[in-house]
Amino acid sequence: EYSRLNKIKRIFPEFEVCIMEELFTDIVRISVMLPEDSAESFKKALIQATEGAVRISAQKEKKSELA
Repeated sequence: EYSRLNKIKRIFPEFEVCIMEELFTDIVRISVMLPEDSAESFKKALIQATEGAVRISAQKEKKSELA
């Protein structure tokens, strides 16, 4: 829901969130990157800010090694 978007984005600086992609259709989908050690706290903050109305999926970034 669009009405929660500003609330969500206000949380980002506290957790060093970098927005990777935003999709706006009938819902808002935001792909972000943040430090792994902040992920759980960030998730809790999002749930609290949206009163549980947010769906969160996490994916670890693969680190590539250079030879």
